[in-house]
Amino acid sequence: MNKKVKKLTKNQKRNNFLKGRVAVFIDAANIERSLADLGIEPPRIKKLRKGFHWKPFPKGYWKMDYKKLRKFFVKRDRLVSINFYSARFGSRGHDDFLAFLKRNGYRLLTKSIKEVGQIEKHRKANFDVEIAVDAIGWMDNYDTFVLFSGDSDFTYLLEFLRRRGKKTIVISQRGHVAKELVKEADFYRDIYKFRNEFLRVDKKQKSRR
Repeated sequence: MNKKVKKLTKNQKRNNFLKGRVAVFIDAANIERSLADLGIEPPRIKKLRKGFHWKPFPKGYWKMDYKKLRKFFVKRDRLVSINFYSARFGSRGHDDFLAFLKRNGYRLLTKSIKEVGQIEKHRKANFDVEIAVDAIGWMDNYDTFVLFSGDSDFTYLLEFLRRRGKKTIVISQRGHVAKELVKEADFYRDIYKFRNEFLRVDKKQKSRR
């Protein structure tokens, strides 16, 4: 007697890309910039419905819900580590936010913002090296590498991990992710597709609409 094959829902198909032990690496500055611009570009629609009118969201409309983000990975597979790389601003609000992440299972790596440039000063706190070193150093502890960033500097890291049998996943936003990074990853997902899973609407921006 043939067993009935259980059909996957659209959500299950979309989220069925995590395998084995999962390690998540979040480039905070990069992903926060992506979220700030999320929804200000029109969506890619092959055929417009009659009467369709696209209205952009205000800048900063979407925010990350970091509690839901961790739960998303915990529910689906064996989350072994979720890592958050961020500049430390020194404000009480930001310190409270970092403490909140730590309480909720995030591993934090922070450093002070550095000003570079002789004439025009630029504030900088880059974590490319730290993420790459940690990803390689912990390779034996995970099967799937999830990167929240669109920075092209991570392309070689993805290539290195794939050669060693790791599944690589990039989550970022269209317009904020390098083409070479998307090409090198096993999977790329636009972060907007997860708006119902781990994004939230900024209440102040929502009230303005």
